[in-house]
Amino acid sequence: DVNIEIKEEIFEILAFVSDFSSISREELLKNDCLMNMIIGILQQMKNQEKLLQFAALTLSNMASSPSAKAALKKYESELMMIGFSDDSLAGIISNILAELSH
Repeated sequence: DVNIEIKEEIFEILAFVSDFSSISREELLKNDCLMNMIIGILQQMKNQEKLLQFAALTLSNMASSPSAKAALKKYESELMMIGFSDDSLAGIISNILAELSH
């Protein structure tokens, strides 16, 4: 199993890459395994604040992509539950959900 520091570093890189270009956001959105991993981290890693923030930021960056609505729609109910259950993520999650509703 990958240790938490490595996971944090990976998601720090993903947050940067997803902020850097629309092409990278589009490519990341195509990766169902990554999407499931991000949702899982946001749901289950409540005690890993740095990892949570980088995963949420990556998802937020991806949500600004033109194809995000289609890719993220299937995670909408999970995102709503995460937003309601975690105050530290509520702002980012509400922004993601707002992007999906446009």
